[in-house]
Parts: sequence; structure tokens; C-alpha cells
Amino acid sequence: MFKNLPYSLVFLWLLVNSFTYSVKAADSTYFDLGLNYGYQRQVYGARREAKFTSETYSGTLAWYIFTYTALEVNYSYTQQDIVDSTHNQLDADLELISSYQRVVSQVYGGGIRQMLAPRGFFVVPMVSVGYAKQFQQTSEQYILKTTSTAEIREVIFVTPKHVIDSAYATFALQFNLTQTLKVTGSVTTVFKWFETDKAKDNVRYLAGISWLF
Repeated sequence: MFKNLPYSLVFLWLLVNSFTYSVKAADSTYFDLGLNYGYQRQVYGARREAKFTSETYSGTLAWYIFTYTALEVNYSYTQQDIVDSTHNQLDADLELISSYQRVVSQVYGGGIRQMLAPRGFFVVPMVSVGYAKQFQQTSEQYILKTTSTAEIREVIFVTPKHVIDSAYATFALQFNLTQTLKVTGSVTTVFKWFETDKAKDNVRYLAGISWLF
């Protein structure tokens, strides 16, 4: 259980050291505006009859109150679609031809961002943690066929929007192109408040740009 302890201690030392230096070295505040995008596609099934796609758009605004430390607000929109064209005989006279499910998640967050290296480095790692509010809604569509009459009908279900108190955590790498323009790669997780064991179940990988002003 202690095999990862040295790495945890090094990470904690970097975090504390960068925050301490940030407080001492703060000169002037500035903002970091970031836009990110993520995409995932998976086709599966014996005849490749099912497809999963996920798209995420996100934006962040960080206000650096110290050299290394910022207050951060963020927003993300994720749309996940599952299309399955597998035919299933539900009973003697009813067949499921296809199904479609869409899950839409919107997340509003606010927290602390901490840089782990000087801003002038070519690669700057950083971590962000904070509180988030998730809004999730699911819609489902089923295409059914009555075998005896060949009648096709459509059934649609839409669930009420769920609001979930959550936490978020992000690890990002910023690559400096110029003094104000940067390319960013990040991994983010959002999970229900206090349920840290669920953090690995909702991980997104994003890429984007950020602009300092």
C-alpha cells in the first residue's frame, strides 16, 4: 500500500513549494482563457452494428492572483450517442430494429489552479481542483416492428434533467508557443461529491489552446 508513497511525497512537495513561491513572487495578476475539445468514437459488435461517439467542448477562465496560483471557473458540454442496429425479437410478434440513446451533460465548475513550473518554461504542468454542478439528461429512441403486419413505430423516452453536486480534478500540460499563446493537453474527471472512488469512471482527454491577457 506504500509503494506509491515516494511519488505522492514528491508531488506534494512540488505543490507546496510552488504555492509558497507563488505567494512570495506575485507581481501582477493576469487571466488565462482556454478552449478545449475532445472526441471519442468506437464501433463494436460482431457485424459492427453498434457505434458509440462522444464529443466534449469546454472553456476555462483562470485569474492568477499569485504567480503560480489562480482562481478558476469552467464550463463543459458533453454529448454521448449510442446507436445499435442489432435486431432483437422481443416477443412472438414484436421486433426491435434499432435503438438510439443520447446523454447530454453540462458541467459548471469553480476552484483553484496551481502551476507546478514557472510560466516561462516551454512545458508547464498544472493541476486544478474544485466544486462542480452537473446537469444530465438522457433521451432514448426505439424503432419497433410488428411482425404480423410489418408496421413500424417509434418510441421515445426523455428523462428529467438530473442535477448532481460534484467535484472535478484536472491535470494539464501547457506548451508555450509565444508569451501569450499556448497549446494545452489535459485529462479531467468529474465525480459525485465525496465519491472519489468514482473518479476513474468519468475521465475525458482534451486538447485546445489558451491565451494569456
